[in-house]
Amino acid sequence: LNEAGAGIVYGSYTEAKVRELYNAKLDYVGNASGVGKIFGLFPLPYGVTRSEEGMELFTESRPYGARRYLDWTETPETVWTNEAGETVLDDRWCRVHAMIFFALVENADYFDYTWHETDPQTGQAVEVVQAYTRDMLPSRYINYTSSKEGFQRFVRAINRYFYEGIETPEKLAALLGLDEAAARERMDYMLYDRTMEKRPTDQIERVERLLSAITEENTEAMLSSNPLDYTDCLEYKELVWMGEPALKYCLSAFAAGEDLGTLKGHIMKFACQDILGQERNAEQTPGEWYFLYSAVDSTLCAPFVYDASVYTDELAQYTFDNHTYEPPANEKWSILGAGEDERVRAVYDAVSERYNGNTGGAGHSTVIFAPTIFKMKEEGNRLTVYTRLDLDKYVLIRTDKSGYEFRLWDGRIDFIRLDFEKRNGKWTLEEWAQAETGPGVEERLTKLCAEDPEVGTQMLEGSEDGKLNLQNVVYYMKAHYGEMNIPVVPTDGRFETDVVAEALEQNLKVVPFPLM
Repeated sequence: LNEAGAGIVYGSYTEAKVRELYNAKLDYVGNASGVGKIFGLFPLPYGVTRSEEGMELFTESRPYGARRYLDWTETPETVWTNEAGETVLDDRWCRVHAMIFFALVENADYFDYTWHETDPQTGQAVEVVQAYTRDMLPSRYINYTSSKEGFQRFVRAINRYFYEGIETPEKLAALLGLDEAAARERMDYMLYDRTMEKRPTDQIERVERLLSAITEENTEAMLSSNPLDYTDCLEYKELVWMGEPALKYCLSAFAAGEDLGTLKGHIMKFACQDILGQERNAEQTPGEWYFLYSAVDSTLCAPFVYDASVYTDELAQYTFDNHTYEPPANEKWSILGAGEDERVRAVYDAVSERYNGNTGGAGHSTVIFAPTIFKMKEEGNRLTVYTRLDLDKYVLIRTDKSGYEFRLWDGRIDFIRLDFEKRNGKWTLEEWAQAETGPGVEERLTKLCAEDPEVGTQMLEGSEDGKLNLQNVVYYMKAHYGEMNIPVVPTDGRFETDVVAEALEQNLKVVPFPLM
């Protein structure tokens, strides 16, 4: 089951689970033990559990059916908030269960889940019934579940419809291997509610969900030490089916120096090989495979360090198409400012040495940071700097289809105090102290700023609109890749305003860069 708040889309069915469901097929809904087995195999979302009331079967006359009683609580997997800010019941998992039930129980006409919840206005317990009839699953679709392979595709298809928006004949054709006419006919009969609201599934979350299911929920493979055994499951097939998004995720992780020797890394390596059409090599470690894959690159990821010959005033002469760019008030803290103020340059040198002082990403990653400086206290040969440090790790990857991409992989914010001493006319870092964000940050900031308590308050309350981050990314790209049209892929919501994010994409010409 998924953890609450994990942001993972519900509906993960392992191949073993689907096989058990298929083997539980029944001719009659009156088979109480058989129906109970099917109910027991249905995965429930976080916040839903079986009720002591059990189940109830309706077998004396038509419609024949079954009712299952549940205990239900409000969690991120059972409700969601619509555009109007209203809390709405998320019943997609109920619909998936109902469709599977009708596919497995031949004479079932009716299915419902029943639970009790408290009316927020009256405070009284009310009964909630989610009822479904066989009309939602026409006979043509049920016939598609007559084989184990067909049933697997069926379960995958309905989960994708409800959770990932597979609702066009083209998507269905690609999913089920049908020709255009058959896909259109299947789409006409597939589902009854074409007007239901759907929330798009983030591709990164989807890849992570599949990888988690492959490595942590694949009970049959977990007894094996051979990574290849983990690829024989429905989730792995879905991962490869995703194609380019999955490939980019895996390559980005390797470029960032992650999972180069783990089981997850081996699964990602096999997925890359399958997506790229390469022959699988079980002998290579993920790190060895990625090194050979990236060895043909003619472009490496330049480190983000201050260099007076690179970060020149000419970089400041840029405009955003269709936008009036307003420099942030702290523009002097950009990397160009390091050429004008030796104290700012000392900050950039210290942070660069800490995060870009090695080649852990094999020349395929760099940390682009933005230090918003709240106070600089200079006394003789001593300098103390208080700054909020926005850290974003970028990777440079190459795929056979889209060329090079500069992708935001990870990011965080730290509150930093840097203590310098001037030696031989240069500021040299003596101490790095930091307070990471998260629960308890107020206490950590109080300790960090013990000598200047007001600075701690200012750092905590200070707002950041992302423009300093934007500036440094633009300066970096202009300085190193200005003529290559390498697309930059920022994370949604990375900058507070859509205008800034859109301006970043337009300024850096987000277009495919073809391999020569």
